[in-house]
Amino acid sequence: MDLCGSCGAFTPVGAKFCAACGKRVIRDSRARRAPGGADPARGGIPPTRSGGGGRSAALPLAGDAPGLVSESGGQTMEADRTTRCPSCGLPVPSDFQFCGRCGASMAGRSQTAPAPRPRGQAKLLRLDTTGKPLETHKLDRSELTFGRGADLSFPADTLLSRRHARVFYNPSGGLSLEDLNSRNGTYVRVRKEADLRNGDHLLVGQIHFRFEVAATPAAGADPLIAEDVPAAGGFGPTAPFGGKDPRVAARLFRVLQSGGDGAVAMIGPAGLTIGREKGNLVFRKDTTLSREHARIVVADGGFRVKDLESRNGTYQRIRGIVDLLDGDVFRLGEQIFAVESA
Repeated sequence: MDLCGSCGAFTPVGAKFCAACGKRVIRDSRARRAPGGADPARGGIPPTRSGGGGRSAALPLAGDAPGLVSESGGQTMEADRTTRCPSCGLPVPSDFQFCGRCGASMAGRSQTAPAPRPRGQAKLLRLDTTGKPLETHKLDRSELTFGRGADLSFPADTLLSRRHARVFYNPSGGLSLEDLNSRNGTYVRVRKEADLRNGDHLLVGQIHFRFEVAATPAAGADPLIAEDVPAAGGFGPTAPFGGKDPRVAARLFRVLQSGGDGAVAMIGPAGLTIGREKGNLVFRKDTTLSREHARIVVADGGFRVKDLESRNGTYQRIRGIVDLLDGDVFRLGEQIFAVESA
């Protein structure tokens, strides 16, 4: 355990926020010994009991809650009562006032996480670009990694990192997906619609976009006109970020294969539609796009992306760990997988 430099409370090793006061953790230099024999002066790592096969039980990653599963299949530091963080979804011990990963308040959150269900109840289907299953992988282990040198290895896929992502059983018994700091990210197919945050990445057909908030549009401002955002596959003017035009609410950058920014489209209060035949941004040569594929809308002071019942879907890059439901589809590199629960 470490000591919070703000309130002096013991804090799990590696936590970004104090569970007692919610402030960002500032390590206390005082060498006080934590309960259970942990010594902050030596990193605050308490002794662990040996697991099966003589291996030591794995400690949770920095800021992660108890209950992550080791490769040997045993629970590591499972808490008796945990509650899902309302912001990031992390299981947090019920006596914590704040989430150690994101700092969100846990006040009023008393629901206990359900017990893990037996493993081996889910499958991953690898799909081709048309959605046809190519192969099936039964998830009868605690986790499965993806990459060019992982459990599921695709050495020829140059868009993958060596260890790109992992799927694992979470403490509730469901599946979670985590991007392992890959270069090109991991994407989940949007179910109807999803919130957009500044810096989010989208895959629409074969086109990679990055979304950035520009400014809050002025009340009563007119929507962008056709001259501002051409409807023939082009992009709007490349005005300075958050420019003077009060109609500009956000911007959509096209990301090039090199990773750099291409052209940019302005998004006004009326939103923006992407498609192969209709919309503000039209890409006639991309046959993977539907006629009207996706729309970005301004709603309730924020932004949302809506998939317009497209054939091939709209994908959003994940941040950290997300839970997977039956029927969810995710992409990494050139690989596409669907979740199938038993």
